Amino acid sequence: MISDPVLSVHIDAIKNNYQAIHTSSAVDVCPVLKADAYGLGAQAIAQALVSVGCPGVYVCTPSEGIAIRSVCPTLPIYILNGITEGTKEVFKDYGLTPVINDLQQFTLWERLVASHPTGCVINLETGLNRLGVPEHDWSQLTADRLKQARALFILTHFACAEPGITSDANIERQQNVRQLTGYGRGLHCFNLPGSINLDAYAINAQRYPVAQVRTGSALLYGFNQSQSLIVLSPTITLQASIIQITSLTTEDFVGYGATHKVKQPIKSAVIGIGYAHGIPRSLSNCGKVFLTDGTRWYTAPMIGRVSMNLINCDVSSVPQEILDKGVVYLLNDHYTLQDMAHDAQRLDAEISCSFHRMEVRYVP
Repeated sequence: MISDPVLSVHIDAIKNNYQAIHTSSAVDVCPVLKADAYGLGAQAIAQALVSVGCPGVYVCTPSEGIAIRSVCPTLPIYILNGITEGTKEVFKDYGLTPVINDLQQFTLWERLVASHPTGCVINLETGLNRLGVPEHDWSQLTADRLKQARALFILTHFACAEPGITSDANIERQQNVRQLTGYGRGLHCFNLPGSINLDAYAINAQRYPVAQVRTGSALLYGFNQSQSLIVLSPTITLQASIIQITSLTTEDFVGYGATHKVKQPIKSAVIGIGYAHGIPRSLSNCGKVFLTDGTRWYTAPMIGRVSMNLINCDVSSVPQEILDKGVVYLLNDHYTLQDMAHDAQRLDAEISCSFHRMEVRYVP
């Protein structure tokens, strides 16, 4: 019996995923550990990745970089949101590497680089319209300025990396990426190594001759858009306790709003987990949990609304000796975060970044 929900992060699976991505890509692989490694714990995961030769990681903010620096003293840490007047001393003190997103950041960096222990990364905007130096400013990033700024490589990110997407915007973006990684013309050819997101590279490595790929969900969840090209393993297990089991009869209702009406006598289990822990309310009346005797898995559908700390499940088909164990699984190798995201109509990262009030265990 467990009390608080337990999220188990399987460190060996993450390391194996890293090695599989690296072997398949044959270029440097730099994990993206922003938002506390998508809610799974950036410090522990960064330490594990260093042990298998990870050459660097990306996070969004200096504070995220500081947290990782405290356990990885020599690991290159790239800050995606870039550098500002207010954070410049933090970059210097902790040896953080800024990703430059506009000419204002670049000009600031030019003033600081001589006294800074690292170089910088240039993020070029090529269609996502999020962060990045817009194309009309590329001509100002001359070879001399990039050399003086100790620019390490060029970075960009696809708006559409999924297989089969052939929109005009995506095609134009792909053409821009070929330019910025050294196969373009004039000032669009920066003669620096390129860095793109993993899915785009895995789908068509020959199209993008880059030196580095960045990976987030593929590494941390064991899922990517090109599963046939890189075989990865699930990395997390989520368990919760059965608090109470009751018998319900025909015409009983379950949960707030009486959204589930019992149609025949059932056995209902009340589980100690809910939206306060990050379980999407959209799983109300459509989610599921799993129970096992160690050999066979049993599925128990969620009934009624997901509430703050509790969910109800129909466990009528589960043998009593398994119910007596008092534990259900919300995530496992058979029902992964991607499966939950599909059922909840949410992003996988949206769910894991919401995990809260759980005991987190790092296991092999």
